[in-house]
Parts: sequence; structure tokens; C-alpha cells
Amino acid sequence: MRTRLTLTSVKKANPVSIAEVRLYSRIPNISSEDALIQQQIDSAVTWIEQYIGKYINVDNLTLEVWNFADERDLEGTTLYLDLVGPVRSITSVKAYSEDNTETTLVADTDYYLLKGDRLRVLSAGSYDSMEVLYVVGMQPIEITENIKEAIYKLVDELYKHKGISVTGTIVTNLKANLSSLLDRERTKLNW
Repeated sequence: MRTRLTLTSVKKANPVSIAEVRLYSRIPNISSEDALIQQQIDSAVTWIEQYIGKYINVDNLTLEVWNFADERDLEGTTLYLDLVGPVRSITSVKAYSEDNTETTLVADTDYYLLKGDRLRVLSAGSYDSMEVLYVVGMQPIEITENIKEAIYKLVDELYKHKGISVTGTIVTNLKANLSSLLDRERTKLNW
């Protein structure tokens, strides 16, 4: 089975505010630095998303699947797909036959979203390819205090070293402190 995952749009979750970061890091209230602090928050969120294997921002993804006519991919005619999550909702599932005829599949009839962000598509064996559009991202209640603390620590370190060009070293030195906060949040999904 071949797959391609495409990020189609992003809505920033803003798990922490600029004011909260200023308070945590004791940064003076200089409004000209708000854009810099917001960039650092966005960078911290992206780093944490990659570390824990879950989306914090609300993102729209498109998963294209083809070449799944093999018994290793199908259980009978049913296809199971492990989606990158946490999945908020499935926007649409479209299936394409060999002659490129499009069929829009129906939720809870043709496909089911299972626990663990797994999608079960019935009668998938009769199609040549599929396209799944879905929304991922944490609900505000899922953004734990450990995630917020990790964002504060990353932004604090980035802000303190804003003039230094070797930020990889800073993040590497900080990673040991962050792993104790974030290891419980990690998932085994591969990006």
C-alpha cells in the first residue's frame, strides 16, 4: 500500500498567550517584540508536535491511499488505516475505481472511525485508490500543563538566546528537561 499525507491548512491553537509567556519568562512588556514572541511560541508548538507525535494546532489533512489490492493490506475487502491524530473529525472519504470514477463514501455505513484514530473502510477492495480528508488537533482540554510548561521553557530559552544563531545547541541542551515533561504525552505514531 502506498500513501501520501498532505497538510492542507492550519489553524493556530494558541495553547499559551504572549502575556503568559512574558509572565513566565519575566520579559518586559515591549509591544514591538510581540511578533518575535509569537514566532517563538509557534516554533515551540511545532517542535513539541514533532516530539510527541500529536497535533496541537488544528490542521486539515489529506491522506491519499493507492495500491492496496494486496491481502497484506486488506482483511477480506476491508481496509484499516492508522491516521495521524488526534482526529477531531472526518470531512470526507472518496474512493476511485480503475476508470477514475469517484464515489463519496458514507460515514457509519461505508466507513467507521475507530478508537485510536483508526479508520475502517468497508468494501475497499472494489476500489483502486482513496482520499481521506480529516481534521486533527487537540481539544483545548487535552493541552496538558506539561505541554504548556514545555512551551514556556522552549520560548524562554529561545528568547534569552535570540541573538545567538546556533539554536540547535540550545534546544539540544534543553531536550533533557523537556523529555521528563513530554514523554507521557508521546504516541508511537511515526511522522
